Amino acid sequence: MTITHPYHPLRGHRVTLVRIRHGVDPDLIVQRATVAVLNAIYEEEFRGFSYGFRPGRSPHDALDAVTVGIEKRNVNWVLDADIRGFFEPAS
Repeated sequence: MTITHPYHPLRGHRVTLVRIRHGVDPDLIVQRATVAVLNAIYEEEFRGFSYGFRPGRSPHDALDAVTVGIEKRNVNWVLDADIRGFFEPAS
């Protein structure tokens, strides 16, 4: 099959989001309430060395904790695991 004409993508479709000028967006209220409830439930389940997506903790805090752990303790090895594709189906 020979292509005789170049591909020209269609123009993008622009959508303008309506912002509420006075008051607060109801969806934002629901989102913040959901986050507050889930944080209250799961925060006590996390271990002290868990830093991922927790309020008041950042990647910089995690790196600081690793640095302190390596410098103050007798560390023989460090494990870094990326499980991003672990739950994807095998092909």
